[in-house]
Amino acid sequence: MRGSTVLAVARTRFTIQDRNVYERLRGRYADMPGLRVVPLPSPASPERVGRSNFEDVVLSPTDSSTRWQLRVDRAHPVLFDHPVDHAPGMLLLEAARQAAQATAHPDASVVVGMSVVFARYAEFDTACWIESESLPDDLNGNRRVLVTGRQQDSDVFCAVVSVASVDDS
Repeated sequence: MRGSTVLAVARTRFTIQDRNVYERLRGRYADMPGLRVVPLPSPASPERVGRSNFEDVVLSPTDSSTRWQLRVDRAHPVLFDHPVDHAPGMLLLEAARQAAQATAHPDASVVVGMSVVFARYAEFDTACWIESESLPDDLNGNRRVLVTGRQQDSDVFCAVVSVASVDDS
């Protein structure tokens, strides 16, 4: 809210598992010491993904304009503000946002909606691939982009991201 004006609405649901359940879910990855990590690939163009600094780019380009490798920079002060044994959800949400903006590029856009389903943990030891696909515009005329994260041939997350042209927002 700003004053009496609603600026945004968010709904979320999550659970926190007790230690025994978490260890069963994570298997060999639970709090694994000396965890092997995929080398940090070079970042995509910050302008293409809606960022101004290379340090904040979480996607690395491939030979396809709709496919990127997730950049897992565990030294990032915001996305990795505490030790974790998997890629945090905030990193995956940022990857979806950047992929949607890259798909809308060169049009300047801003994310106005996102619906995400997380299917499994994204691990550090294997590349995670982010892919985007344009969908029909929503009822408000906002561009919609389907963004998926896959690792070892399994879905990690799926997001439908709505972006509005900066001129319309």
